[in-house]
Amino acid sequence: MRAAAPGLQRYGLATLCGVDRPGQSEALRSAAQAATGRPPAALLTLFVADLLAPDAAGMAASNHRVTADDMAAFAPGIAAFVETLQGGGD
Repeated sequence: MRAAAPGLQRYGLATLCGVDRPGQSEALRSAAQAATGRPPAALLTLFVADLLAPDAAGMAASNHRVTADDMAAFAPGIAAFVETLQGGGD
């Protein structure tokens, strides 16, 4: 991100994380801003835990290997994220 920062006008940040933790979105947004000098216009955080059964989501999320099928489950959210960026909205 630092290398691309000088040419960035507007950008979004998408991440893949194990589970949702308190303050995680703010920390990601802050780290992106520190690296680029400006905050992301949009932030998408995908959680591996969302792919798993609720009773297995905790530690299993850190051990789960994401597959192409898993990513397909995230496709609607990713498409909406890209549309947000292309449309200029936040």
